[in-house]
Amino acid sequence: DWIETWKMLAQRYREQSNIIGADLQNEPHGKASWGTDEIETDWRLAAERGGNAILEINPDWLILVQGVENNVPEQQLDIHWQGGNLEGAGRYPVRLEIDNKLVYSPHEYGPGVFEQPWFFEDDFPNNLRDRWEIGFHYLASEEIAPILIGEFGGRQTDCESVEGIWQKSLVDYINENDLNFAYWSWNPNSIDTGGILLDDWQQIDIEKQALLATTLPAPIAEEGFTR
Repeated sequence: DWIETWKMLAQRYREQSNIIGADLQNEPHGKASWGTDEIETDWRLAAERGGNAILEINPDWLILVQGVENNVPEQQLDIHWQGGNLEGAGRYPVRLEIDNKLVYSPHEYGPGVFEQPWFFEDDFPNNLRDRWEIGFHYLASEEIAPILIGEFGGRQTDCESVEGIWQKSLVDYINENDLNFAYWSWNPNSIDTGGILLDDWQQIDIEKQALLATTLPAPIAEEGFTR
């Protein structure tokens, strides 16, 4: 099953220094729940089983756990992205046998992926920050656990389109809160988001790269380094 596959991968790559963790499952959704204690659907319980099985073999890896879509007791927001709902993680945390190995990893997208209703509310884009705080960032701001935004991306980076405003707002939020992230995607053939590379696979989207560059630290030369 999926846990046996992760155990095989943990063993195979345990000595490979450029692999630092395991993102257990991509975008749990549908019947997937959190905090319900239903063995067939509770993703939190499954993440515990999978994460602990990996750590038995490779105790150095980080365990990345995405959220669900819905089915969280007493959740405040009616709708979430698949994998983006971590409302229950504060009340029903993933329990790993080794401390400091858990990273929660929500996914967040704009209307290029799906035109969610909050993009068209009267208080957009000011409504986004409350959604992000409720959905996942409270875990970091209340020092419950670290988070890594495991995916976000979109084609537009302008100040007029809904997608551009959303993407700039999220990058501002990342900078203000010193958040870590992975961007979707480098390659250009993701239909709904495009990539940092343009369709020729040679040139980069300069405006997109400029936006993301605001999140990156300045390079630091090692002592004694010369060009």
